[in-house]
Amino acid sequence: MKCKRIAIILVLFFAVSSILSTSAFARASSQIMYYDASLSLQRDGDLKVSFYITTVRAMDTLGASSIAIQRYSNSSWITEFTFTPLNNPEIQSSNKSNYSKSVTYTPMYSNATYRAVTNFSAKSGSQTSTAQATTEQVTT
Repeated sequence: MKCKRIAIILVLFFAVSSILSTSAFARASSQIMYYDASLSLQRDGDLKVSFYITTVRAMDTLGASSIAIQRYSNSSWITEFTFTPLNNPEIQSSNKSNYSKSVTYTPMYSNATYRAVTNFSAKSGSQTSTAQATTEQVTT
């Protein structure tokens, strides 16, 4: 009975150890150290999305690959507008290890609940790291 308990404990120990070492490797392989995004309602009724990203070293390109402004409607989130580097090049930068930016959007509806989903990207050579942050909800 005692040997069986020891065997079970050892199996659990090795299982947890392998999971933790895999998670540590996944974190260590990412170039992104920290990222965050927030959404606020401005006095004029516009929505302001602010984001920040920091990496382990200077990247070729760094910032948001997209920022989706979503409105809650009929029990689901509808993307109303998407900022991309094509229509807003200022959401990305180059040769930096950290970057922050804010963009504003005029919502199509009043008395509606909005959020922003920001996709982050950090590229250095052929290596790209990505992350995603969803902001808190704001009602217009």
